[in-house]
Amino acid sequence: FDRLERDIISGAYKKGEVLTELRLVEELGVSRTPIREALRRLGQEHLIRETPKGSVVLGITRRDLEDILMMRVRIEGLVAYYAAQNRTDEQLSEMLHTLELQEYYVAKGDTAHVVEMDVRFHDLIYIMADHQMLTDALQPMLRKIMKFRRESMDILSRAERSVREH
Repeated sequence: FDRLERDIISGAYKKGEVLTELRLVEELGVSRTPIREALRRLGQEHLIRETPKGSVVLGITRRDLEDILMMRVRIEGLVAYYAAQNRTDEQLSEMLHTLELQEYYVAKGDTAHVVEMDVRFHDLIYIMADHQMLTDALQPMLRKIMKFRRESMDILSRAERSVREH
């Protein structure tokens, strides 16, 4: 599931592409049972649609992205509220260190590390908030938009704005 989800979201499998069990068995080197389970879960995540010819890749649409970003803003706002209430001085120091590293990597134009520090920054907020249900609601959404987060950090002005927002 994780591999197929990542490949769909990254665009390795294109929107409209048909995935069959047999093809995936051969590509991934696993039996049909885990393929069927993965396809079932991908269908639940609305990343594929079952057809008589196989599973059609839906991917992430612009509307999906807009919906995810709207939900993320609201849920992360609540998570940040709880994090501010619960944080320890040690956690705050770790967060500031992560932010300093993100600033450093932005200045160097190192997108991969900028994204890594951005993910770490948000993970720290979720840890400090200590509200597992909210984190569980955010994690699948964040996986779905990771490709877009990476692409946006390639734009220097967006990366700089992200650091300012943090």
